[in-house]
Amino acid sequence: MNTFKKGLKTLGRALNDETRINILYYLIQNGDTNVQTLVEHTQKSQTSISHHLRILTDSGLAKIQKQGRNHYYSISDKHVETILQILKDHFSE
Repeated sequence: MNTFKKGLKTLGRALNDETRINILYYLIQNGDTNVQTLVEHTQKSQTSISHHLRILTDSGLAKIQKQGRNHYYSISDKHVETILQILKDHFSE
């Protein structure tokens, strides 16, 4: 399977969960965010949010910055926002 198809498959898996989609939109709107803030925003457990963040970072949709003991998550680049907007527009028609 070529790289493009593998990327689409990975993207599909990463976006196949409402919590992960909510996390991505939160990161787009708010920038660098720690796990505790996402726990409060989503009302999910820290374990659950950490699991979702790992999937998002492994898929390349989110990135992590470590500052001492603190970890901050953000979208990996502007393409993530563009992809989500295109999908939103497509399914809103």
